[in-house]
Amino acid sequence: MRRRTMVSLALMLSAAIAPAARAQARTLAGRVYDDATQQGVPGALISVVNGKQVAQAGPDGRYRINLPTTPLKLLVRGLGYKQRNADVDATQTTLDIAMTKEALQLNEVVVTGTATTQERRNVATAVTTVSGDQVSEAPSASLENALQGKVVGASINMNSGAPGGGGQIQIRGVTSILGNGQPLIVVDGVIFNNDAYSPGTNAVTRAGGSGATSNQDNPVNRLADLNPDEIENIQVLKSAAASAIYGSMATNGVVLITTKRGHSGVSQFHLSQRLGTNMADRLLGSRHFTQASLTEVLGSSTLAKQYCASDPCPYYDYQGKLYGQRDIAYETALSMSGGTDVTK
Repeated sequence: MRRRTMVSLALMLSAAIAPAARAQARTLAGRVYDDATQQGVPGALISVVNGKQVAQAGPDGRYRINLPTTPLKLLVRGLGYKQRNADVDATQTTLDIAMTKEALQLNEVVVTGTATTQERRNVATAVTTVSGDQVSEAPSASLENALQGKVVGASINMNSGAPGGGGQIQIRGVTSILGNGQPLIVVDGVIFNNDAYSPGTNAVTRAGGSGATSNQDNPVNRLADLNPDEIENIQVLKSAAASAIYGSMATNGVVLITTKRGHSGVSQFHLSQRLGTNMADRLLGSRHFTQASLTEVLGSSTLAKQYCASDPCPYYDYQGKLYGQRDIAYETALSMSGGTDVTK
């Protein structure tokens, strides 16, 4: 009888304690988002300061964490963002947290190989990152031209002024007089051939002399086919340690190009438009003849008078008429990002 009474008391105590234990726990839900773009920060870590509770945000930045019913402080961290603290009241059940991008970018995830990524603070190689906005903010003849002045220590010289003429990129200085000094270029994990090809124009026109090839051919390279507006970022591996990842092809450095991908979150539209005119910086020019100079060229004053009835001879500026057109040029780019985890 006494044992039965003790069991009954134990059951009553456990039934009374269970609601109290449930009352001491609560669920805090919310969203971790970028304060500039309002998009969710995927994979953000939410932990209790001096506590054991930890949660991780989903692809859209939403999270849920079980907390005690006491005032406490949360620590929120995200790759590429400044960590921040957030105070939570004893009865609070929802909290949206805005994150600010890290200026030093020590938490930024950088590509160190075809399928390898590391945080910048842990990378042993020298990595320079150029964002897509920096590349596309000003119009340029080619992608190499857009990189000029944006990669520290890199020497970028354009081969010609032709559209798509490309340029020479030297990341680690002049490595060879006769050999190839171009870096290895990788686009979305695929090695990209950036050799310049001559169209063979001089073989027909002989504008550059009797040689089969000449700078008159204006060789073009394949890197000019990439649209700068579609580039997410460009990372340049300048250290010799890149050879351990890509082999001897990376002796002159590696240029890693990542194109844009769809992101889940709030739908956003990005519209950019450029207006301007095109003009030639310097024309080749042509000779202005007089009857005396034309006589010297033709060797006959009679022929000179036939071609040039007045002195000085009439001059027709064909280059000025061709390149002097200053009509307004328009360029419009529209992109949209956002969606759910299924549709991006």
